[in-house]
Amino acid sequence: MFLIIFSEVFSLDYFGEVEGTQRFKSYNSSYGSIELILGAEHQEENFYSQVSLKATDDSEKYLKLYRGYFELYGDSTTFSAGRQMIVWGSAYIFNGADVFNEVDLENPRSDKDGIDSMRMKYNLENMSRLEGVIFKNTARDDNIGARYTFLVDNYEFMANYFHYDKRNFVGEAVKNEDVVLEVKGDAGIGIWSQLIHRESDELDQNAVVLGGDYSFDLAGNLLYTLAETIYIKEEDIVALYLRYNYVVSEDIEVFQSLLVDGKISYLYVRSGLTCKLNDYFNIQVSYNYYNNFRGLYQYSYEEELDSEVVFEIQGFF
Repeated sequence: MFLIIFSEVFSLDYFGEVEGTQRFKSYNSSYGSIELILGAEHQEENFYSQVSLKATDDSEKYLKLYRGYFELYGDSTTFSAGRQMIVWGSAYIFNGADVFNEVDLENPRSDKDGIDSMRMKYNLENMSRLEGVIFKNTARDDNIGARYTFLVDNYEFMANYFHYDKRNFVGEAVKNEDVVLEVKGDAGIGIWSQLIHRESDELDQNAVVLGGDYSFDLAGNLLYTLAETIYIKEEDIVALYLRYNYVVSEDIEVFQSLLVDGKISYLYVRSGLTCKLNDYFNIQVSYNYYNNFRGLYQYSYEEELDSEVVFEIQGFF
């Protein structure tokens, strides 16, 4: 009864998402997982709030707060606080400006778990903007980030600064101070670039990221292509990420991605297809191949990954 009255007073909109995954490492080795997200949101002219919970089959963290935050809108400002998703940076997979999240190799643009944070945006004149954020991670409660964004014709320029701690491979908190300069825009194709300077207690790094994407018609269907590369000066590493998505029909999409370094000492390939069952459910089948894939840039794994076949079903309601 209380929930019904609360919903009527505050005009709550409910939403949910369920995802089941089964991974086959070999004929006799497989494991599955399931996630359920349930939440509600409320919006007014100058206010937005959302609360959602994530339930999993993990015996230690079977239920947790996924999002729980509010946003206040002023004439030139936006303030938000709570457990919210924050993603900065124009790069796709080698994103030096996203210090908030771990990269999901299978779906780099997927939704991220919320992080406890406070964020302020202030819109300046001439289509420019200042942003600041204080956020918590497993290493420190008061990490900070700031960015300045301005537009010139069809190009967006961003200057980012971060001061934060991050745990290394053995669980120690390591201090980092990053400066990331970015540009993205339209030059006939979508382009983006980042210059990354990272000062760390362990190792200073300088890196350059270049990327571009383009969609065109192929046999009457849409083909999306993307390429992104990174060069890390101190380690003399060049890595390349390639991806395409081909819309075969209204309900079927084929995709493939490749991540490899210049010496082909490690390799990641993902191939698969997504089938839209109806307006609420998708099913995806893919094959992931790993070769010596460990410790690349912001990715780190305790064990070498194996090849696998993955079945996923995702539902929205």
